[in-house]
Amino acid sequence: MQHFKRGLIILCFTLFALQIHAGVFAKGMHLLMPSQVEILFGYQRQSLDWSIAGNIRGQNPNILSHLLWSNLEGINMELNPKFQLGKLWHFEIPMQINYVVNGTVTDSDYKADNRKDRVFYAEASARGTNGYNFRPLFGPRFALHPDLQLTLYLNYSFLSDTYYLRDSFSDRATLNSHYKTYWHGPGSSLEARYTIGRQVSTVVLINYSIFNYSAEADWNLVDSFSHPVSFLHKARGFGYSPSLKLIYNTDTSLSFILNLGYTHLHTGKGIDVLYKSDGSTIKTMLNSVILKSYTFRTGMVYLF
Repeated sequence: MQHFKRGLIILCFTLFALQIHAGVFAKGMHLLMPSQVEILFGYQRQSLDWSIAGNIRGQNPNILSHLLWSNLEGINMELNPKFQLGKLWHFEIPMQINYVVNGTVTDSDYKADNRKDRVFYAEASARGTNGYNFRPLFGPRFALHPDLQLTLYLNYSFLSDTYYLRDSFSDRATLNSHYKTYWHGPGSSLEARYTIGRQVSTVVLINYSIFNYSAEADWNLVDSFSHPVSFLHKARGFGYSPSLKLIYNTDTSLSFILNLGYTHLHTGKGIDVLYKSDGSTIKTMLNSVILKSYTFRTGMVYLF
């Protein structure tokens, strides 16, 4: 959690600097007010896929254990206040939360390379998986045409999800393991806004980021593992997230949005540290972690 705390400190200092730059303290202490706020709500489908090798060199076998959370369906909500600083600079803080109501997770162990000679397989419910993310963006906006605007953003992304492994809707459930992920890192975004007539606008946003990745897990039914932290993962990776918005503008302060989004995050090779109940540790190679997410949402924009 230390990187999240540092990120929050950076965000607070950024907001303070923006307030000074905007001149809002010129006539007393006034808060920086957003020029508009987007509120979105809808459907999200995601998956998470990771595997480890048998040793730190990625061998014996090259895939020892493979976890796959798939068809995770649930709700996604976003609040996005946007600030305009003069005619050029723009700043926004999209904040999302998600909750999974349906989905499965499979756990497979192998004895030979390339997923051969499977020695263990289990399937569980992923219900209750949940997470949040926010990505402060700041950059200049340029009018290339009366109907076309481009915005170049710098940003810093924070994402965290807790993925569950639970007995499938049992009244006497005993399996209640979890795998909690953290992604954080800098990136850049390009936004293109095109106005069609007087009432319809399209907004395409493409983001690319580099990430530090970490995760911690508690396998609650494995007595030979330590608790509440059974193992840790660390790696570096990258991600991209294109999105499309269709905005219907009215003659009031309210506009309506239809939004489609996709996120793909992928780590390279990393490290898996297993903590055993006898106090010993075992290190192996983390092969990769892959997160994919699709969102379909609708909502509104309120103009101040």
